[in-house]
Amino acid sequence: MKKIIAIISTIAILCCLFAIPASAAGSVSVSTGALSIQKGSSGSFSVIATNAAGRVDISSSNPSVATVSTGSTWVENGAVGITVNAVGAGTAVITVNCTDVSDADFNLITGARTVTINVSDSKDVLFTSNADFSKFKE
Repeated sequence: MKKIIAIISTIAILCCLFAIPASAAGSVSVSTGALSIQKGSSGSFSVIATNAAGRVDISSSNPSVATVSTGSTWVENGAVGITVNAVGAGTAVITVNCTDVSDADFNLITGARTVTINVSDSKDVLFTSNADFSKFKE
């Protein structure tokens, strides 16, 4: 009986000495808060999951200005790239909504993250030259 009590006591002491550490809290973020894109072009940002996994829904507040490459994606302890296509001039807000995301301890991660998209209509080009145009005649 003394051996059983000694074994149980040893196990209890070892459990106290080598406690299982709590996992870090999870999070979901976006890589930028704003993008400036020219009409007809595309840009991108990342949805980043840290100590978390799950599904996020992605939408544009103004699809006539900017659209996204996917309406929903899975994120898991890393980054997922999202492509934004600039359709027309103006401003749109891309919303990344945590639909079904949890951390390692199964705590739900909720809320929305946003990226503001500014689309310009013009393609301003600046030309510079070191050429000597004085020799040319009109």
